[in-house]
Amino acid sequence: MLSLGVLQGCGNRLFYYPSTPETVHPDMRLVSSTSGNQLATRWLVTDSLNPKGIVLHFHGNSGHMDATQEKVSWLTDYGYHVLIFDYSGFGHSTGKARDEAMYHDARSMLAFSADVQKQSGLPLFVVGTSTGGNVFLRAWADQPIPLAGMIIDSSFTSYVDVAAFTLDQYWLGGSYAWMADWLMRDDYAAARAMPRLSSAPALVVHCVEDTVVPIRTSEQLFAQLPATLPEALSEPYWGQADVRVRHQKDKQHKQFWRLDGCQHARAMTNDFPYVQQQIAAWLDEVSGQGSALAGESKDENRVEQINEQAASDSEMSLTAHRENP
Repeated sequence: MLSLGVLQGCGNRLFYYPSTPETVHPDMRLVSSTSGNQLATRWLVTDSLNPKGIVLHFHGNSGHMDATQEKVSWLTDYGYHVLIFDYSGFGHSTGKARDEAMYHDARSMLAFSADVQKQSGLPLFVVGTSTGGNVFLRAWADQPIPLAGMIIDSSFTSYVDVAAFTLDQYWLGGSYAWMADWLMRDDYAAARAMPRLSSAPALVVHCVEDTVVPIRTSEQLFAQLPATLPEALSEPYWGQADVRVRHQKDKQHKQFWRLDGCQHARAMTNDFPYVQQQIAAWLDEVSGQGSALAGESKDENRVEQINEQAASDSEMSLTAHRENP
């Protein structure tokens, strides 16, 4: 996601690595952005006769929507329509990739999605992957449309903090981490806008072994999300020693999943179908269309089933910590 080459120039312009697919997908449609650019979009439509909702995806800082759709395209199998798009300068969208343009693009797509939601009557969700989570949260603070829920995967709220982390990974990098404040800017980062966020059910997901964006950035993000009675991040988890996903929840449906055995922004891909099942179950639950997740009613039976599945699949398992009311 980030290298020393990013840390050159101003305005974060080299933070982004857009690319363009060789062909134009026949289902691509353009949406006007207040950035002055035209954004390439695509609908991934579920085959379900009774769609459960709409998911708007904010992808990361590289590639294009066709290359990054693997993070969310599978949700159509669970009954959700998915709307993917490219920021200015990415894919077949016009303009150049700049933080200010992406901020306006995000606000425009939130407004567009809100209009679709009103027409369809379906609940609207957002998935923000890596940089996409940061872009979304900043835009949503200034464009507070109603959301049924949000999933923030492997993200952060400060470009400066991620730059400092990257510098620190290089030989003698710690001696130069101070340069992050000079080389990067947070004018359009979420950090300054977090106190203005509206409230909505939120799921924050991050891989413990992430070497690109440290898990502490999601811990900080989670702590700043609005909640009625947030839990302290330092509280212990319960579960068996081999549980590889640890789950934290507060009483307003703000959850944090720490995942082992995966790398940056990979947990929602087809590499981990069991995590996909749990995410789909979370969407169903917060929209009132599904049964309880682990940690809700029938905890013991649910955890036993999850651990058996994990043992047979050698994949990620999930258990829950829940405070008593």
